[in-house]
Amino acid sequence: MTLHRRPRKFRPALPAAILAISLLCACAARKTPVGPSTPQPPAASSSPAPNPLAWTEVSTPFPAVDITAVGNVFWVCGVDEMIASSSDGGTTWQLKHQNLHGKILMHIAFVNDKIGHAAGKGGLLLSTTDGGKTWKPHNAGDDVLAFSFADAKNGIAVIGWGGDMNRFMEPIYHPAPMPAEVKLSHDGGEHWEGIPVLNTDELKPFTRVLAVAALDGNHYLMIRNNDGIEDAFLVTADAGKSWKLIHQRNDDTNREFAKRVFVHEGEYWAFGQQLLDRQKGGGYMVSMTRRSKDGETWLPGLGAKSEMGVCRAQGCYVGDGTLETLYGIKEQYWKVPQDGSLSAAWAIAGSRACTIDTTIECGPAIPADQP
Repeated sequence: MTLHRRPRKFRPALPAAILAISLLCACAARKTPVGPSTPQPPAASSSPAPNPLAWTEVSTPFPAVDITAVGNVFWVCGVDEMIASSSDGGTTWQLKHQNLHGKILMHIAFVNDKIGHAAGKGGLLLSTTDGGKTWKPHNAGDDVLAFSFADAKNGIAVIGWGGDMNRFMEPIYHPAPMPAEVKLSHDGGEHWEGIPVLNTDELKPFTRVLAVAALDGNHYLMIRNNDGIEDAFLVTADAGKSWKLIHQRNDDTNREFAKRVFVHEGEYWAFGQQLLDRQKGGGYMVSMTRRSKDGETWLPGLGAKSEMGVCRAQGCYVGDGTLETLYGIKEQYWKVPQDGSLSAAWAIAGSRACTIDTTIECGPAIPADQP
């Protein structure tokens, strides 16, 4: 099924994502697939020319919740187990999976152009190993609040009821910890095993999890929170047989607060904030990146020139109209249309960006040296 663009309509900028999904889900059972939109009458000759640096609203048969990109292809997931892709910059979308009256897919991510996963409510996890042509269902037992796979078989997930399904839409400096269980899978999501070490005296105070990441079949990482007092890394190098607690820097001068972690080119990358010069009147906060090959030894990453908002696997939200990538040796900024439409759910594929609020909107993404 091919879905076409329809003209962008005015709507309030950036409503609360989870409220929008709740409202959309309430009527999902009655929603029918959206066909090609009716062309609008041509504008009068005196009207201004269309703005090339503007978002264009597009439609999918079911409401979209999350978005990612692999190479030049966008992928979205959402209500009624919808998964759709676009290989032309968001102009048209092809439906790859759906289940009318099915569960809501809240997150979608790819390991590479062949291996990907989508998960969400009711324990539903879908996996593909053929580039999204087919999707295999798995049951994780309860809501999948977050997940990370290193390959087609090995993954880590936060599973439980009552967590904030939209926590990744929150600023880097104020994420919502998840009071849920972390489990590992070594068979592609068919079976999930708990982590008994989390019940030891050392780790019992760290009851909530902020982020998870799978580096390979042996290396996994969590950021765990001690009731708002401390965030620490918990890492394994032997596929979960043993775990080691790694405290973030906290001394008389500096304190570090890594809140998000992603895998990029064989390394863990952590994003957050750090408190500098504590000895000088309490210090001041700045954005922070860290990278590690094993989760135990961390090196400084690029220093962000601007305060980071929501960080996703491709980069961080700097402000309306600006996205930033902090991997590598130099910051990469992207200018996108600036009209209040850019939400925390965004992705870049080639020279195009798409974002999800109550609908999907796509527009140009222009590289820049400065925010």
